[in-house]
Amino acid sequence: MYKVKDIIAMANKLAPQNLAYAWDNTGIQIGELEQEVTGLLLSLDINEAVVDEAIAKNCQMIITHHPLIFRPLKKIKKEDQQGRMIYKIIANKINVFTMHTNLDKAEGGINDYLANIFGLTAVRDLRAEDDLMTEPGPGRIGSLDTEISLGGFLEMVKEKLKIEQLRYVGDLNTGVKTIAICSGSGADFISLAAAEGADLLLTGDIKYHQAQEAEVLGLGLVDAGHYQTEVIVKSLLYDYFNQNLPGLKLYKSELNTEPWNYLT
Repeated sequence: MYKVKDIIAMANKLAPQNLAYAWDNTGIQIGELEQEVTGLLLSLDINEAVVDEAIAKNCQMIITHHPLIFRPLKKIKKEDQQGRMIYKIIANKINVFTMHTNLDKAEGGINDYLANIFGLTAVRDLRAEDDLMTEPGPGRIGSLDTEISLGGFLEMVKEKLKIEQLRYVGDLNTGVKTIAICSGSGADFISLAAAEGADLLLTGDIKYHQAQEAEVLGLGLVDAGHYQTEVIVKSLLYDYFNQNLPGLKLYKSELNTEPWNYLT
């Protein structure tokens, strides 16, 4: 039988909390360290529907990528959506733990997992050669085995990430081999990816002028979406905990928490 503290200890082996950015809120959000856990629900986000899913699956703990509590709460009122959710979490003795930017950065974390999905080799941190920081950053850069066209890579993204439509910058016939990636929001890596020799940056949450920047730099750019590049966290964590916590019942949330709808 595992306790909350045992699961947290294993989570921290994968993604130490000291890797998180100072502005982030990772780790335990709501919980009792000594409580026993027989069921663990893994989700990108947490909302009331995810909490209901945990209750239905008899899970005493939820691990998310995006924090339940990001900015300090001034009040918790049962009459508003977040307050009602927190009341429900506590009333049902559910523990909530978050692995956010520490999991983005961690070796074997979400960006390494994303690089593996696309079969990248010689993967390294996306950083300048004169960067003296010892801890990893969130971005990665690596190479495909063989060069393919940008159009071919877009088809690969659609297949691997189960996406029907993509925004991109570049000529569909241009060859790409060196690929930079940053799950979620990676526009800050556009100039660095170009400087480090990437043919293309795969990320999400790209704005108009950021796309223009990539175009000026001659960098291919694929906006696959914040949700689509991070929902893979459920599979990453399922594989990790399944290997390291035998006997614990694991569930990947079946809910789609993508807020965007697309008209095709």
